[in-house]
Amino acid sequence: MQITRKILAAALAVAIVGFPTMAIAAETTIGVTKNGSAATSIQSGDTISVTNSSPIDVSGELNQTLAAVWSKESLQLTDTSSIIAPDGWTLEYQNGEATWVSSAPEDLTTVTGVRAVGDLKSNGDNVFVTVAKSRIVVRQENFQGSSGGDGFDLTFGGDYVFNVFHHDGQVRVDCHLKATGESCFGGINAFSGYSTGNSSSSYWDGSKSRLWVASMRQSDNQGGFTCVDFSKSTASLCPTEFVALSQVDNAQALGISTRSGDQAYIVNGTSFKLMCLDIKAGAACANNGFQLPASAEYNPNVYYYGRAASAGDGKVYWSTYNKMGCYNPKTNALCGTAVEISSTIGQYPLFPVRNVNGALLGMCTFVTKQCINGSGAVVDVITPAMSSWMSAHPIGNVTELNVGQWAEQGNRIYLNDGFRDGFSGDVSCFNYTTGAECVGFAGTDVGVHIYSIIADPAVPNCLWTNGDAGRITTFSGKTGVLGCTMEFPIVEMPYSAIAPRMACDETGRLLTWGSMKFNSPSGISISQLKVSIFDTRGNPIEGWTDVTPNAQGVIDMRTLSVAVSGTKPSLQVSAGTVDKDLLAQLTAIVSFEAAAPQLCFDLHVSAKCPEFTPIEGDLSVADGLIQVTAVSTNSAGKAVASGEASTTLTGTNSDQVCAASIQKITIPYVPKPDPEIADTGADSGVIALAVLALMMLVAGSVLVTRTNR
Repeated sequence: MQITRKILAAALAVAIVGFPTMAIAAETTIGVTKNGSAATSIQSGDTISVTNSSPIDVSGELNQTLAAVWSKESLQLTDTSSIIAPDGWTLEYQNGEATWVSSAPEDLTTVTGVRAVGDLKSNGDNVFVTVAKSRIVVRQENFQGSSGGDGFDLTFGGDYVFNVFHHDGQVRVDCHLKATGESCFGGINAFSGYSTGNSSSSYWDGSKSRLWVASMRQSDNQGGFTCVDFSKSTASLCPTEFVALSQVDNAQALGISTRSGDQAYIVNGTSFKLMCLDIKAGAACANNGFQLPASAEYNPNVYYYGRAASAGDGKVYWSTYNKMGCYNPKTNALCGTAVEISSTIGQYPLFPVRNVNGALLGMCTFVTKQCINGSGAVVDVITPAMSSWMSAHPIGNVTELNVGQWAEQGNRIYLNDGFRDGFSGDVSCFNYTTGAECVGFAGTDVGVHIYSIIADPAVPNCLWTNGDAGRITTFSGKTGVLGCTMEFPIVEMPYSAIAPRMACDETGRLLTWGSMKFNSPSGISISQLKVSIFDTRGNPIEGWTDVTPNAQGVIDMRTLSVAVSGTKPSLQVSAGTVDKDLLAQLTAIVSFEAAAPQLCFDLHVSAKCPEFTPIEGDLSVADGLIQVTAVSTNSAGKAVASGEASTTLTGTNSDQVCAASIQKITIPYVPKPDPEIADTGADSGVIALAVLALMMLVAGSVLVTRTNR
């Protein structure tokens, strides 16, 4: 083995006197994988993935550097797109002369190191603190985006609103910007091989920017969901294009669907099975295919019957041609026995009836006014006042055949008078808090050929309609006037400001919540603030809407599960009728636990030796040497934590190629705060290298040349 005399002497000294006390505060680790498994050896042509991970165990305002260097004789960076650093950090590259530059050179094979530098604030133990700033929410004003064809309902995905054409021979998805009505992702995107039924609902997975569309695969008549990927600049089918759930006679057997948490349910009008998609997993639910009681007078050519589902209180309420009931996903069983619908006329999908506090009392049919509760028992919860309101607003003849969809907002329910022979565009409203028809609401001609009413998940008192004429409209939930006007300003704090990603994997962005402390500008008191938290899908989180901070401006978030909020939540804050520019000065100090900061990248393996010319098929390569380091400095520029880790990947026929060398990074020495042990003043970089050299010497390792910077 060839090593410098200085290093060999240091190695022998360590062997004689023992290891010096040199506690490194940062437990920096290196991970190297090949094809998803831990790598210990390499051959020419391999691609290895490297991870530099370093937990933050010190508190305060810090500047951290994560770096990695490697042996140029065996490892090369060939694609900068593989580099993943914490959000907002700066990348730098080491060239062959051991200097760091901010731009990658044209010839990436000359790069021998990469590092990421960024600022952070920590309470220690990977608990991070951010200061989130506000931005004014731009609300839509009288959205009038025409899709050019009819649909059933709408799906919201952040800044987008999607319409899926119904009873169509392909999956056609139309995208509009919520704020302006302008087309997005090229407008209409069509995907052949799949068909939609009358109830062409879809569901948004914000964590992956994917839309799941209720549809039938034409090749085998499987009912299920087609997946459309909107994570890039253009829309495309997902790698898993379709999830099959149950066979149907045709697409019209796909009933009105509903979402409960991350699961979407559809009644199969052919077999009366309850189909279920796990949206987050992108697969059939474990309880998919639960058999509902068969419906009487089943007509395979009339799929308007027996295909309605509605979600409430964690249960799925279903109706078929002459039966209705409650299904509990937790027990995979009916809540009780099925209930006969007294009239076999088609019904509006089961809709909720609530008390003055918003608690669910029962789910009811509209025509026969029959209701069941969460135990599946028949209950009488429709008051005389509500019964009179229902009689005064009969639903249309097509809506009776399960083609309509209600909406809820602010403990009020909205029903469309319907898609009837006269094509009414009216909406009626009942207020459960007052127990009477909504005062001041005049929902006349707010939509066109309405099939569905949809409550905006982010904007209070704003509802949308979609229907047979392909016209999307908005209206006020308080007045029924067309267009959603701004009653008071709202500011937003996006997930990127709340919880910037530290680890390479998105799942590590947010592990547990801490708290939020709001700093209100002069002129707005803390007691005025109303804070609402929206999950990754952009939906308000139950129990976390219109929350007022305590007197110190703090909201304790520890009881909010990340499984509920997702890793990309957002906040919206209002303060009544205040000046919007003043509200935009609001900030929040957010604490949360996240995975340790990481630097990740891929390296290509090939021999790059001065006197070696590989022939085709020769897999010979020098050993792969990689060192990773982490250094944290405080606001005064003093190192408060540092660490390093190294690995050697055994090359193939390495003794026939050349020795591998590495431009090692020397990191600051950070001793333990122990007054009984004197600071030796040793250079930890030299010592660590010496120990490694000694270990290699004793083990009789392959020829390696190392130089110390």
